[in-house]
Amino acid sequence: MNQEAERHRLRKEFDVYPTDSVFMDNAGGSLVPRLVTKAMHKHLTELSVQPGQHKEGEAVNAIIKEGKGLVETMLNSEEGGCSIGSSSRALVASATRAMMQMKQRPQFVICNNNHQTHLTPFIDVNPSEVTMIECVSPSLPGFFNPDDLLSALRSLDNTKPTVVVVAQVSNLLGETIDVKKICNICRSFPRTYSFVDGVAFASSSHIDIQRFLPDFYTLSLYKMLCPQSAVLYASPRGWDFLNVDRTVFEYGSGGTNWAVYSGIIGMAKYLERVVFPMVCRTKRELIVEGYSKMYELVRPLVVKMRRYIVDHPNATLLASSQWEKCYKPIVSFIPKGVTPAHVVEFLNSRGVVCKSGNMMAPLIASDLGLSDAHGAVRISLAHYNTEEEVDRVIGLLDIVLDCGSSKL
Repeated sequence: MNQEAERHRLRKEFDVYPTDSVFMDNAGGSLVPRLVTKAMHKHLTELSVQPGQHKEGEAVNAIIKEGKGLVETMLNSEEGGCSIGSSSRALVASATRAMMQMKQRPQFVICNNNHQTHLTPFIDVNPSEVTMIECVSPSLPGFFNPDDLLSALRSLDNTKPTVVVVAQVSNLLGETIDVKKICNICRSFPRTYSFVDGVAFASSSHIDIQRFLPDFYTLSLYKMLCPQSAVLYASPRGWDFLNVDRTVFEYGSGGTNWAVYSGIIGMAKYLERVVFPMVCRTKRELIVEGYSKMYELVRPLVVKMRRYIVDHPNATLLASSQWEKCYKPIVSFIPKGVTPAHVVEFLNSRGVVCKSGNMMAPLIASDLGLSDAHGAVRISLAHYNTEEEVDRVIGLLDIVLDCGSSKL
């Protein structure tokens, strides 16, 4: 089966997908497969009880255990390293509060590519404890300058604990930085911890915690075809540093919360549809093969869309010179002769769902000189988008970019 046929096959697995529209706001949150919603519906109608020793309660216990195990498999983390909660912002805020209650409060190094929901809990602490660094830029080789981070760490008081906060992928630009190098740098300094935001990375990639060994890692599971939920991973060293009861990060009791774990199990069943006809021997193999195939399906479409923007005289692509590598399926650009909001309004009116703004990446948006009022246009794709849809969007962009807002 060719790639376009595969995209159409998988698109049919989503009930929420309107047949007359093009959903290209996937960086904001992926659509949820039917297998996930059915699993949650079944849980809420048949097992909406607390974990316990009765038949239904024992079934809930088993679902929670399997769901947590799947999340650990998704991240390739050690057992017990992950806590699942309502959102990445809530989990980061809980971790930050724990740090602020320490006898020796840590100092923070904030990299400029952070997502605002990950950024705010750290920024809200005493400004004297925060060092901002502009180590990420499209003009830099590899998108990242390690010397900026090294200089910042060398200038700080090394008798205090230090937390380096960085996003693995910019939510605005869609390009990946080498977090393994960042984590290695952090480990080379005493009492320095890496806190990585994997939200934008997780949407189209399998994650391998063991490859870069962060102290902390957060991501939104709803960007990975799961229900609305998030995960905070901490290494044994990271949990020791926080020195809190891990249950403060976890979902509390309640049928709706437990149904999330059924939805996570449903996501794994969807991945079996993605890799079909392949049969995977382990859950980790299923995760790796499933997300690898999804990326293979979306990558050519992102390259096509990015190439169109690069070649168009009335648009400027926000990306590095190595844009064809297109690490993530995000296409952000600045139109000429028309505001980003007008472009998005035009596309939305014709059934294309996308966004304009700074995509909650205020620091790097400011570094790039983007207007607070306008920002950029962001089109973000997923494996269930088709080439037909990309061609439709390009046709509409031809109109709006060539005509400008005054002629729409």
